[in-house]
Amino acid sequence: MGLLKTDGIKRNVWIFGIVSMLNDITSEAILPLLPVFVTNVLGAGPEILGLIEGVAEATNSLSRPVFGWLSDKLKKRKGFVEWGYITSIFGRFMVAISFSWPMVLVGRFIDRLGKGMRTPARDAMIAEFSKKKVRGTAFGIHRALDTAGAVLGPVLALALLPITPAVSNWVQKAMGIQLHQLNILFILMLIPAIVTLPLLFFMVQETKFKRAPKFATHLTDKLKKFIFVATLFGIANFPIAFVLLRAKEIGLGLSNTLLVYLIFNIAYAIVAYPTGRAVDKFGGKDILALSYALFGVASLGFIFTNDFISISLALVVLAGFSAMNKTATRAFTSLLVKSEDLGKSYGFLDLSVGVASLLSGIIMGMIWTIFGSELAFGAAAVIAVLASIAMIVIMD
Repeated sequence: MGLLKTDGIKRNVWIFGIVSMLNDITSEAILPLLPVFVTNVLGAGPEILGLIEGVAEATNSLSRPVFGWLSDKLKKRKGFVEWGYITSIFGRFMVAISFSWPMVLVGRFIDRLGKGMRTPARDAMIAEFSKKKVRGTAFGIHRALDTAGAVLGPVLALALLPITPAVSNWVQKAMGIQLHQLNILFILMLIPAIVTLPLLFFMVQETKFKRAPKFATHLTDKLKKFIFVATLFGIANFPIAFVLLRAKEIGLGLSNTLLVYLIFNIAYAIVAYPTGRAVDKFGGKDILALSYALFGVASLGFIFTNDFISISLALVVLAGFSAMNKTATRAFTSLLVKSEDLGKSYGFLDLSVGVASLLSGIIMGMIWTIFGSELAFGAAAVIAVLASIAMIVIMD
């Protein structure tokens, strides 16, 4: 237990990391195969995939201010985290048994509603249970463990994929239920997420509030500026489902799609912790500006990908962006507001980014369908570079 409290980082941070790891084994086994499931198995087009992912991510972000404010107002954080994970598990079950794209849409909506419910409270607790001087490191630890699960998820999916046709046939013969092999895989991958629940209920400590906050919500000027820049970038930040759709477009099969996604998550896991330390040392502004620029480079890379190696290289760059962006965003925000206002501050940030995510998913799908993937990725690159410049100039 001494290791869990080293350098101003307490046990809750590590428990949340383990929970996120197990949860991501489930979600990251499903996510890379979702574009193939929606387009090949269920027969929907890129615009429907964009709608599903846009609604999913918008639901996640639009719900965060409500639940973030409630966690501040009620002086409770742990319950929102617990019920958030339970809700997400139910949503993934809906996706797993889907036989039409509207069912996937509903499942993704429920899944992301659960994420919106838990994330502000969880991130507030990570900040509250770590000292200010090591908050970047705390969020880096959480992201690294989270992404370790994102590595294990595709590995398990790859291991189980060969047996799913036989299981599908057995289910049809024994129960008279016709399920595609991906339905079977998604159902099996729910197990790790279910294991998280005892850890949450019995090992996480609740926050001890110093005072009851009021919902006056006077956002600081610096936070307002940051929300503006993050929202601008959010319009460029397309769902990764489009990268996986690009993998399908250049001819990669299910196994290779899982492999390139695995490469992405391995690179992410490697970069996450050092990025957290870098945030503590150099500050969040420069790291965020660099992350936006890296996203632009990765977006340009996807235009020219035509095989497994080239798309893998572009994904490694994207992984560097993701680790920097997610770690720095949470740590940087925590330093712009008071501790008792963290829930709603994270929530309002995510509300703005959520609106941008909805636009990003829908616009990306429309440009892709009408003009092709090259122009869609090119437009994202341009906006990302503008956001990088804005981060340096506006947050100066």
